[in-house]
Amino acid sequence: TTTLSSSLLSSGKDPKPIPDEDSNTIEITALPLKLCDATIVAKTCSKWRGGEVVDSVAEEQIQKALSASNGSMVALWEALEFKKGAAVRCAHLCNSIVKFV
Repeated sequence: TTTLSSSLLSSGKDPKPIPDEDSNTIEITALPLKLCDATIVAKTCSKWRGGEVVDSVAEEQIQKALSASNGSMVALWEALEFKKGAAVRCAHLCNSIVKFV
């Protein structure tokens, strides 16, 4: 993954697209991006779903992506006040995590 240098961030110059690990590009139009920017959420959600373009993810998919134990997932879902076993919208998951942290 390529990141922007702090000198570019503070220079006021328009950043160039950043290549990701799949050789695609992410167009960055404004800095700083919100943690739950729609572009970031959609790309991450798609990766969790094996490249499928959707707006929700199941608890099991998050567990697999994080290599989390069953107990950790139960604790996470409870902390975020999600219904056990329910799929959640990716944007809601992101916003809930940001709010929790």
